[in-house]
Order: sequence, then C-alpha cells, then structure tokens
Amino acid sequence: MSEDNVEIVRRIYSEGLIDRDPKRLVDHFAAPDVEYVDPPDDVDPGSRRGRTEVLLALRRARQLFVEYEHELGELFDGGDTVVAAVSLHAKAKRGSKLEVIDEEEAHIWTLRDGKVIRFENGRELKDALEAAGLSK
Repeated sequence: MSEDNVEIVRRIYSEGLIDRDPKRLVDHFAAPDVEYVDPPDDVDPGSRRGRTEVLLALRRARQLFVEYEHELGELFDGGDTVVAAVSLHAKAKRGSKLEVIDEEEAHIWTLRDGKVIRFENGRELKDALEAAGLSK
C-alpha cells in the first residue's frame, strides 16, 4: 500500500489538482473527514476539516494569486505518510503585499485506504521529514 500512496500523491501534483482543480482533489482523492492544515505564518493559517471546508480553503489560497503552481521535486515514502518536497511559484494579484513567491516547501500527506485523510501545507523539508518519522 505504501507504493500506492506515493503514486496517489504523485498523481495529485502531476495533474495539478492543488493548483487548478481542488474540487477533483477533494471529491476523488480525499476521505470525507479530510483535514487540511496551513502553518501559522501562511496567508490563511489554521486547520479545516471535511471536504467542503478543505475545498474552500484551497480555493481561497488560489484566489490570492494570478499565477499559482506547485512543482513536485521529490517524494519520501513513509508508509501511510508521504512527504513531498515542492517548489511554490506564485504571483499575487495587483496591490497585494506578497507580490512574487518562489520558495521551497514540504507538504505532508497522510493516507488511509487510498484516500487522503490529512494534508499539511508549507513546512521546511527537514521538519516535515522529522514529523513523518523519516530522515533525509
């Protein structure tokens, strides 16, 4: 099942579901009680639970930008947990304080029975690997 989890996460990025089709992500890849966590320093911090709340949070994040793309670097297999090293490239809407974002971050995906039950956004890779019980 571990390899299946890695392939599910790889597919989420290769199909651009976070960036372009969050509805498909939550409808087809997430468990009904999915949890989405944004770090305290993010533009929309906090935790959301359930497909509807997660979908709204993912859409809000995207709406702040005219360009928004997560580029997958590497996946780390932790069994039920998969850590994704990604590059975020974004350009904020005119008048925003953020302007352009080009940064490396890590996402932690937890899956059960082939469905995402938790997605944690935007950590440092080292911290994400430690949180997932992996070491680089």
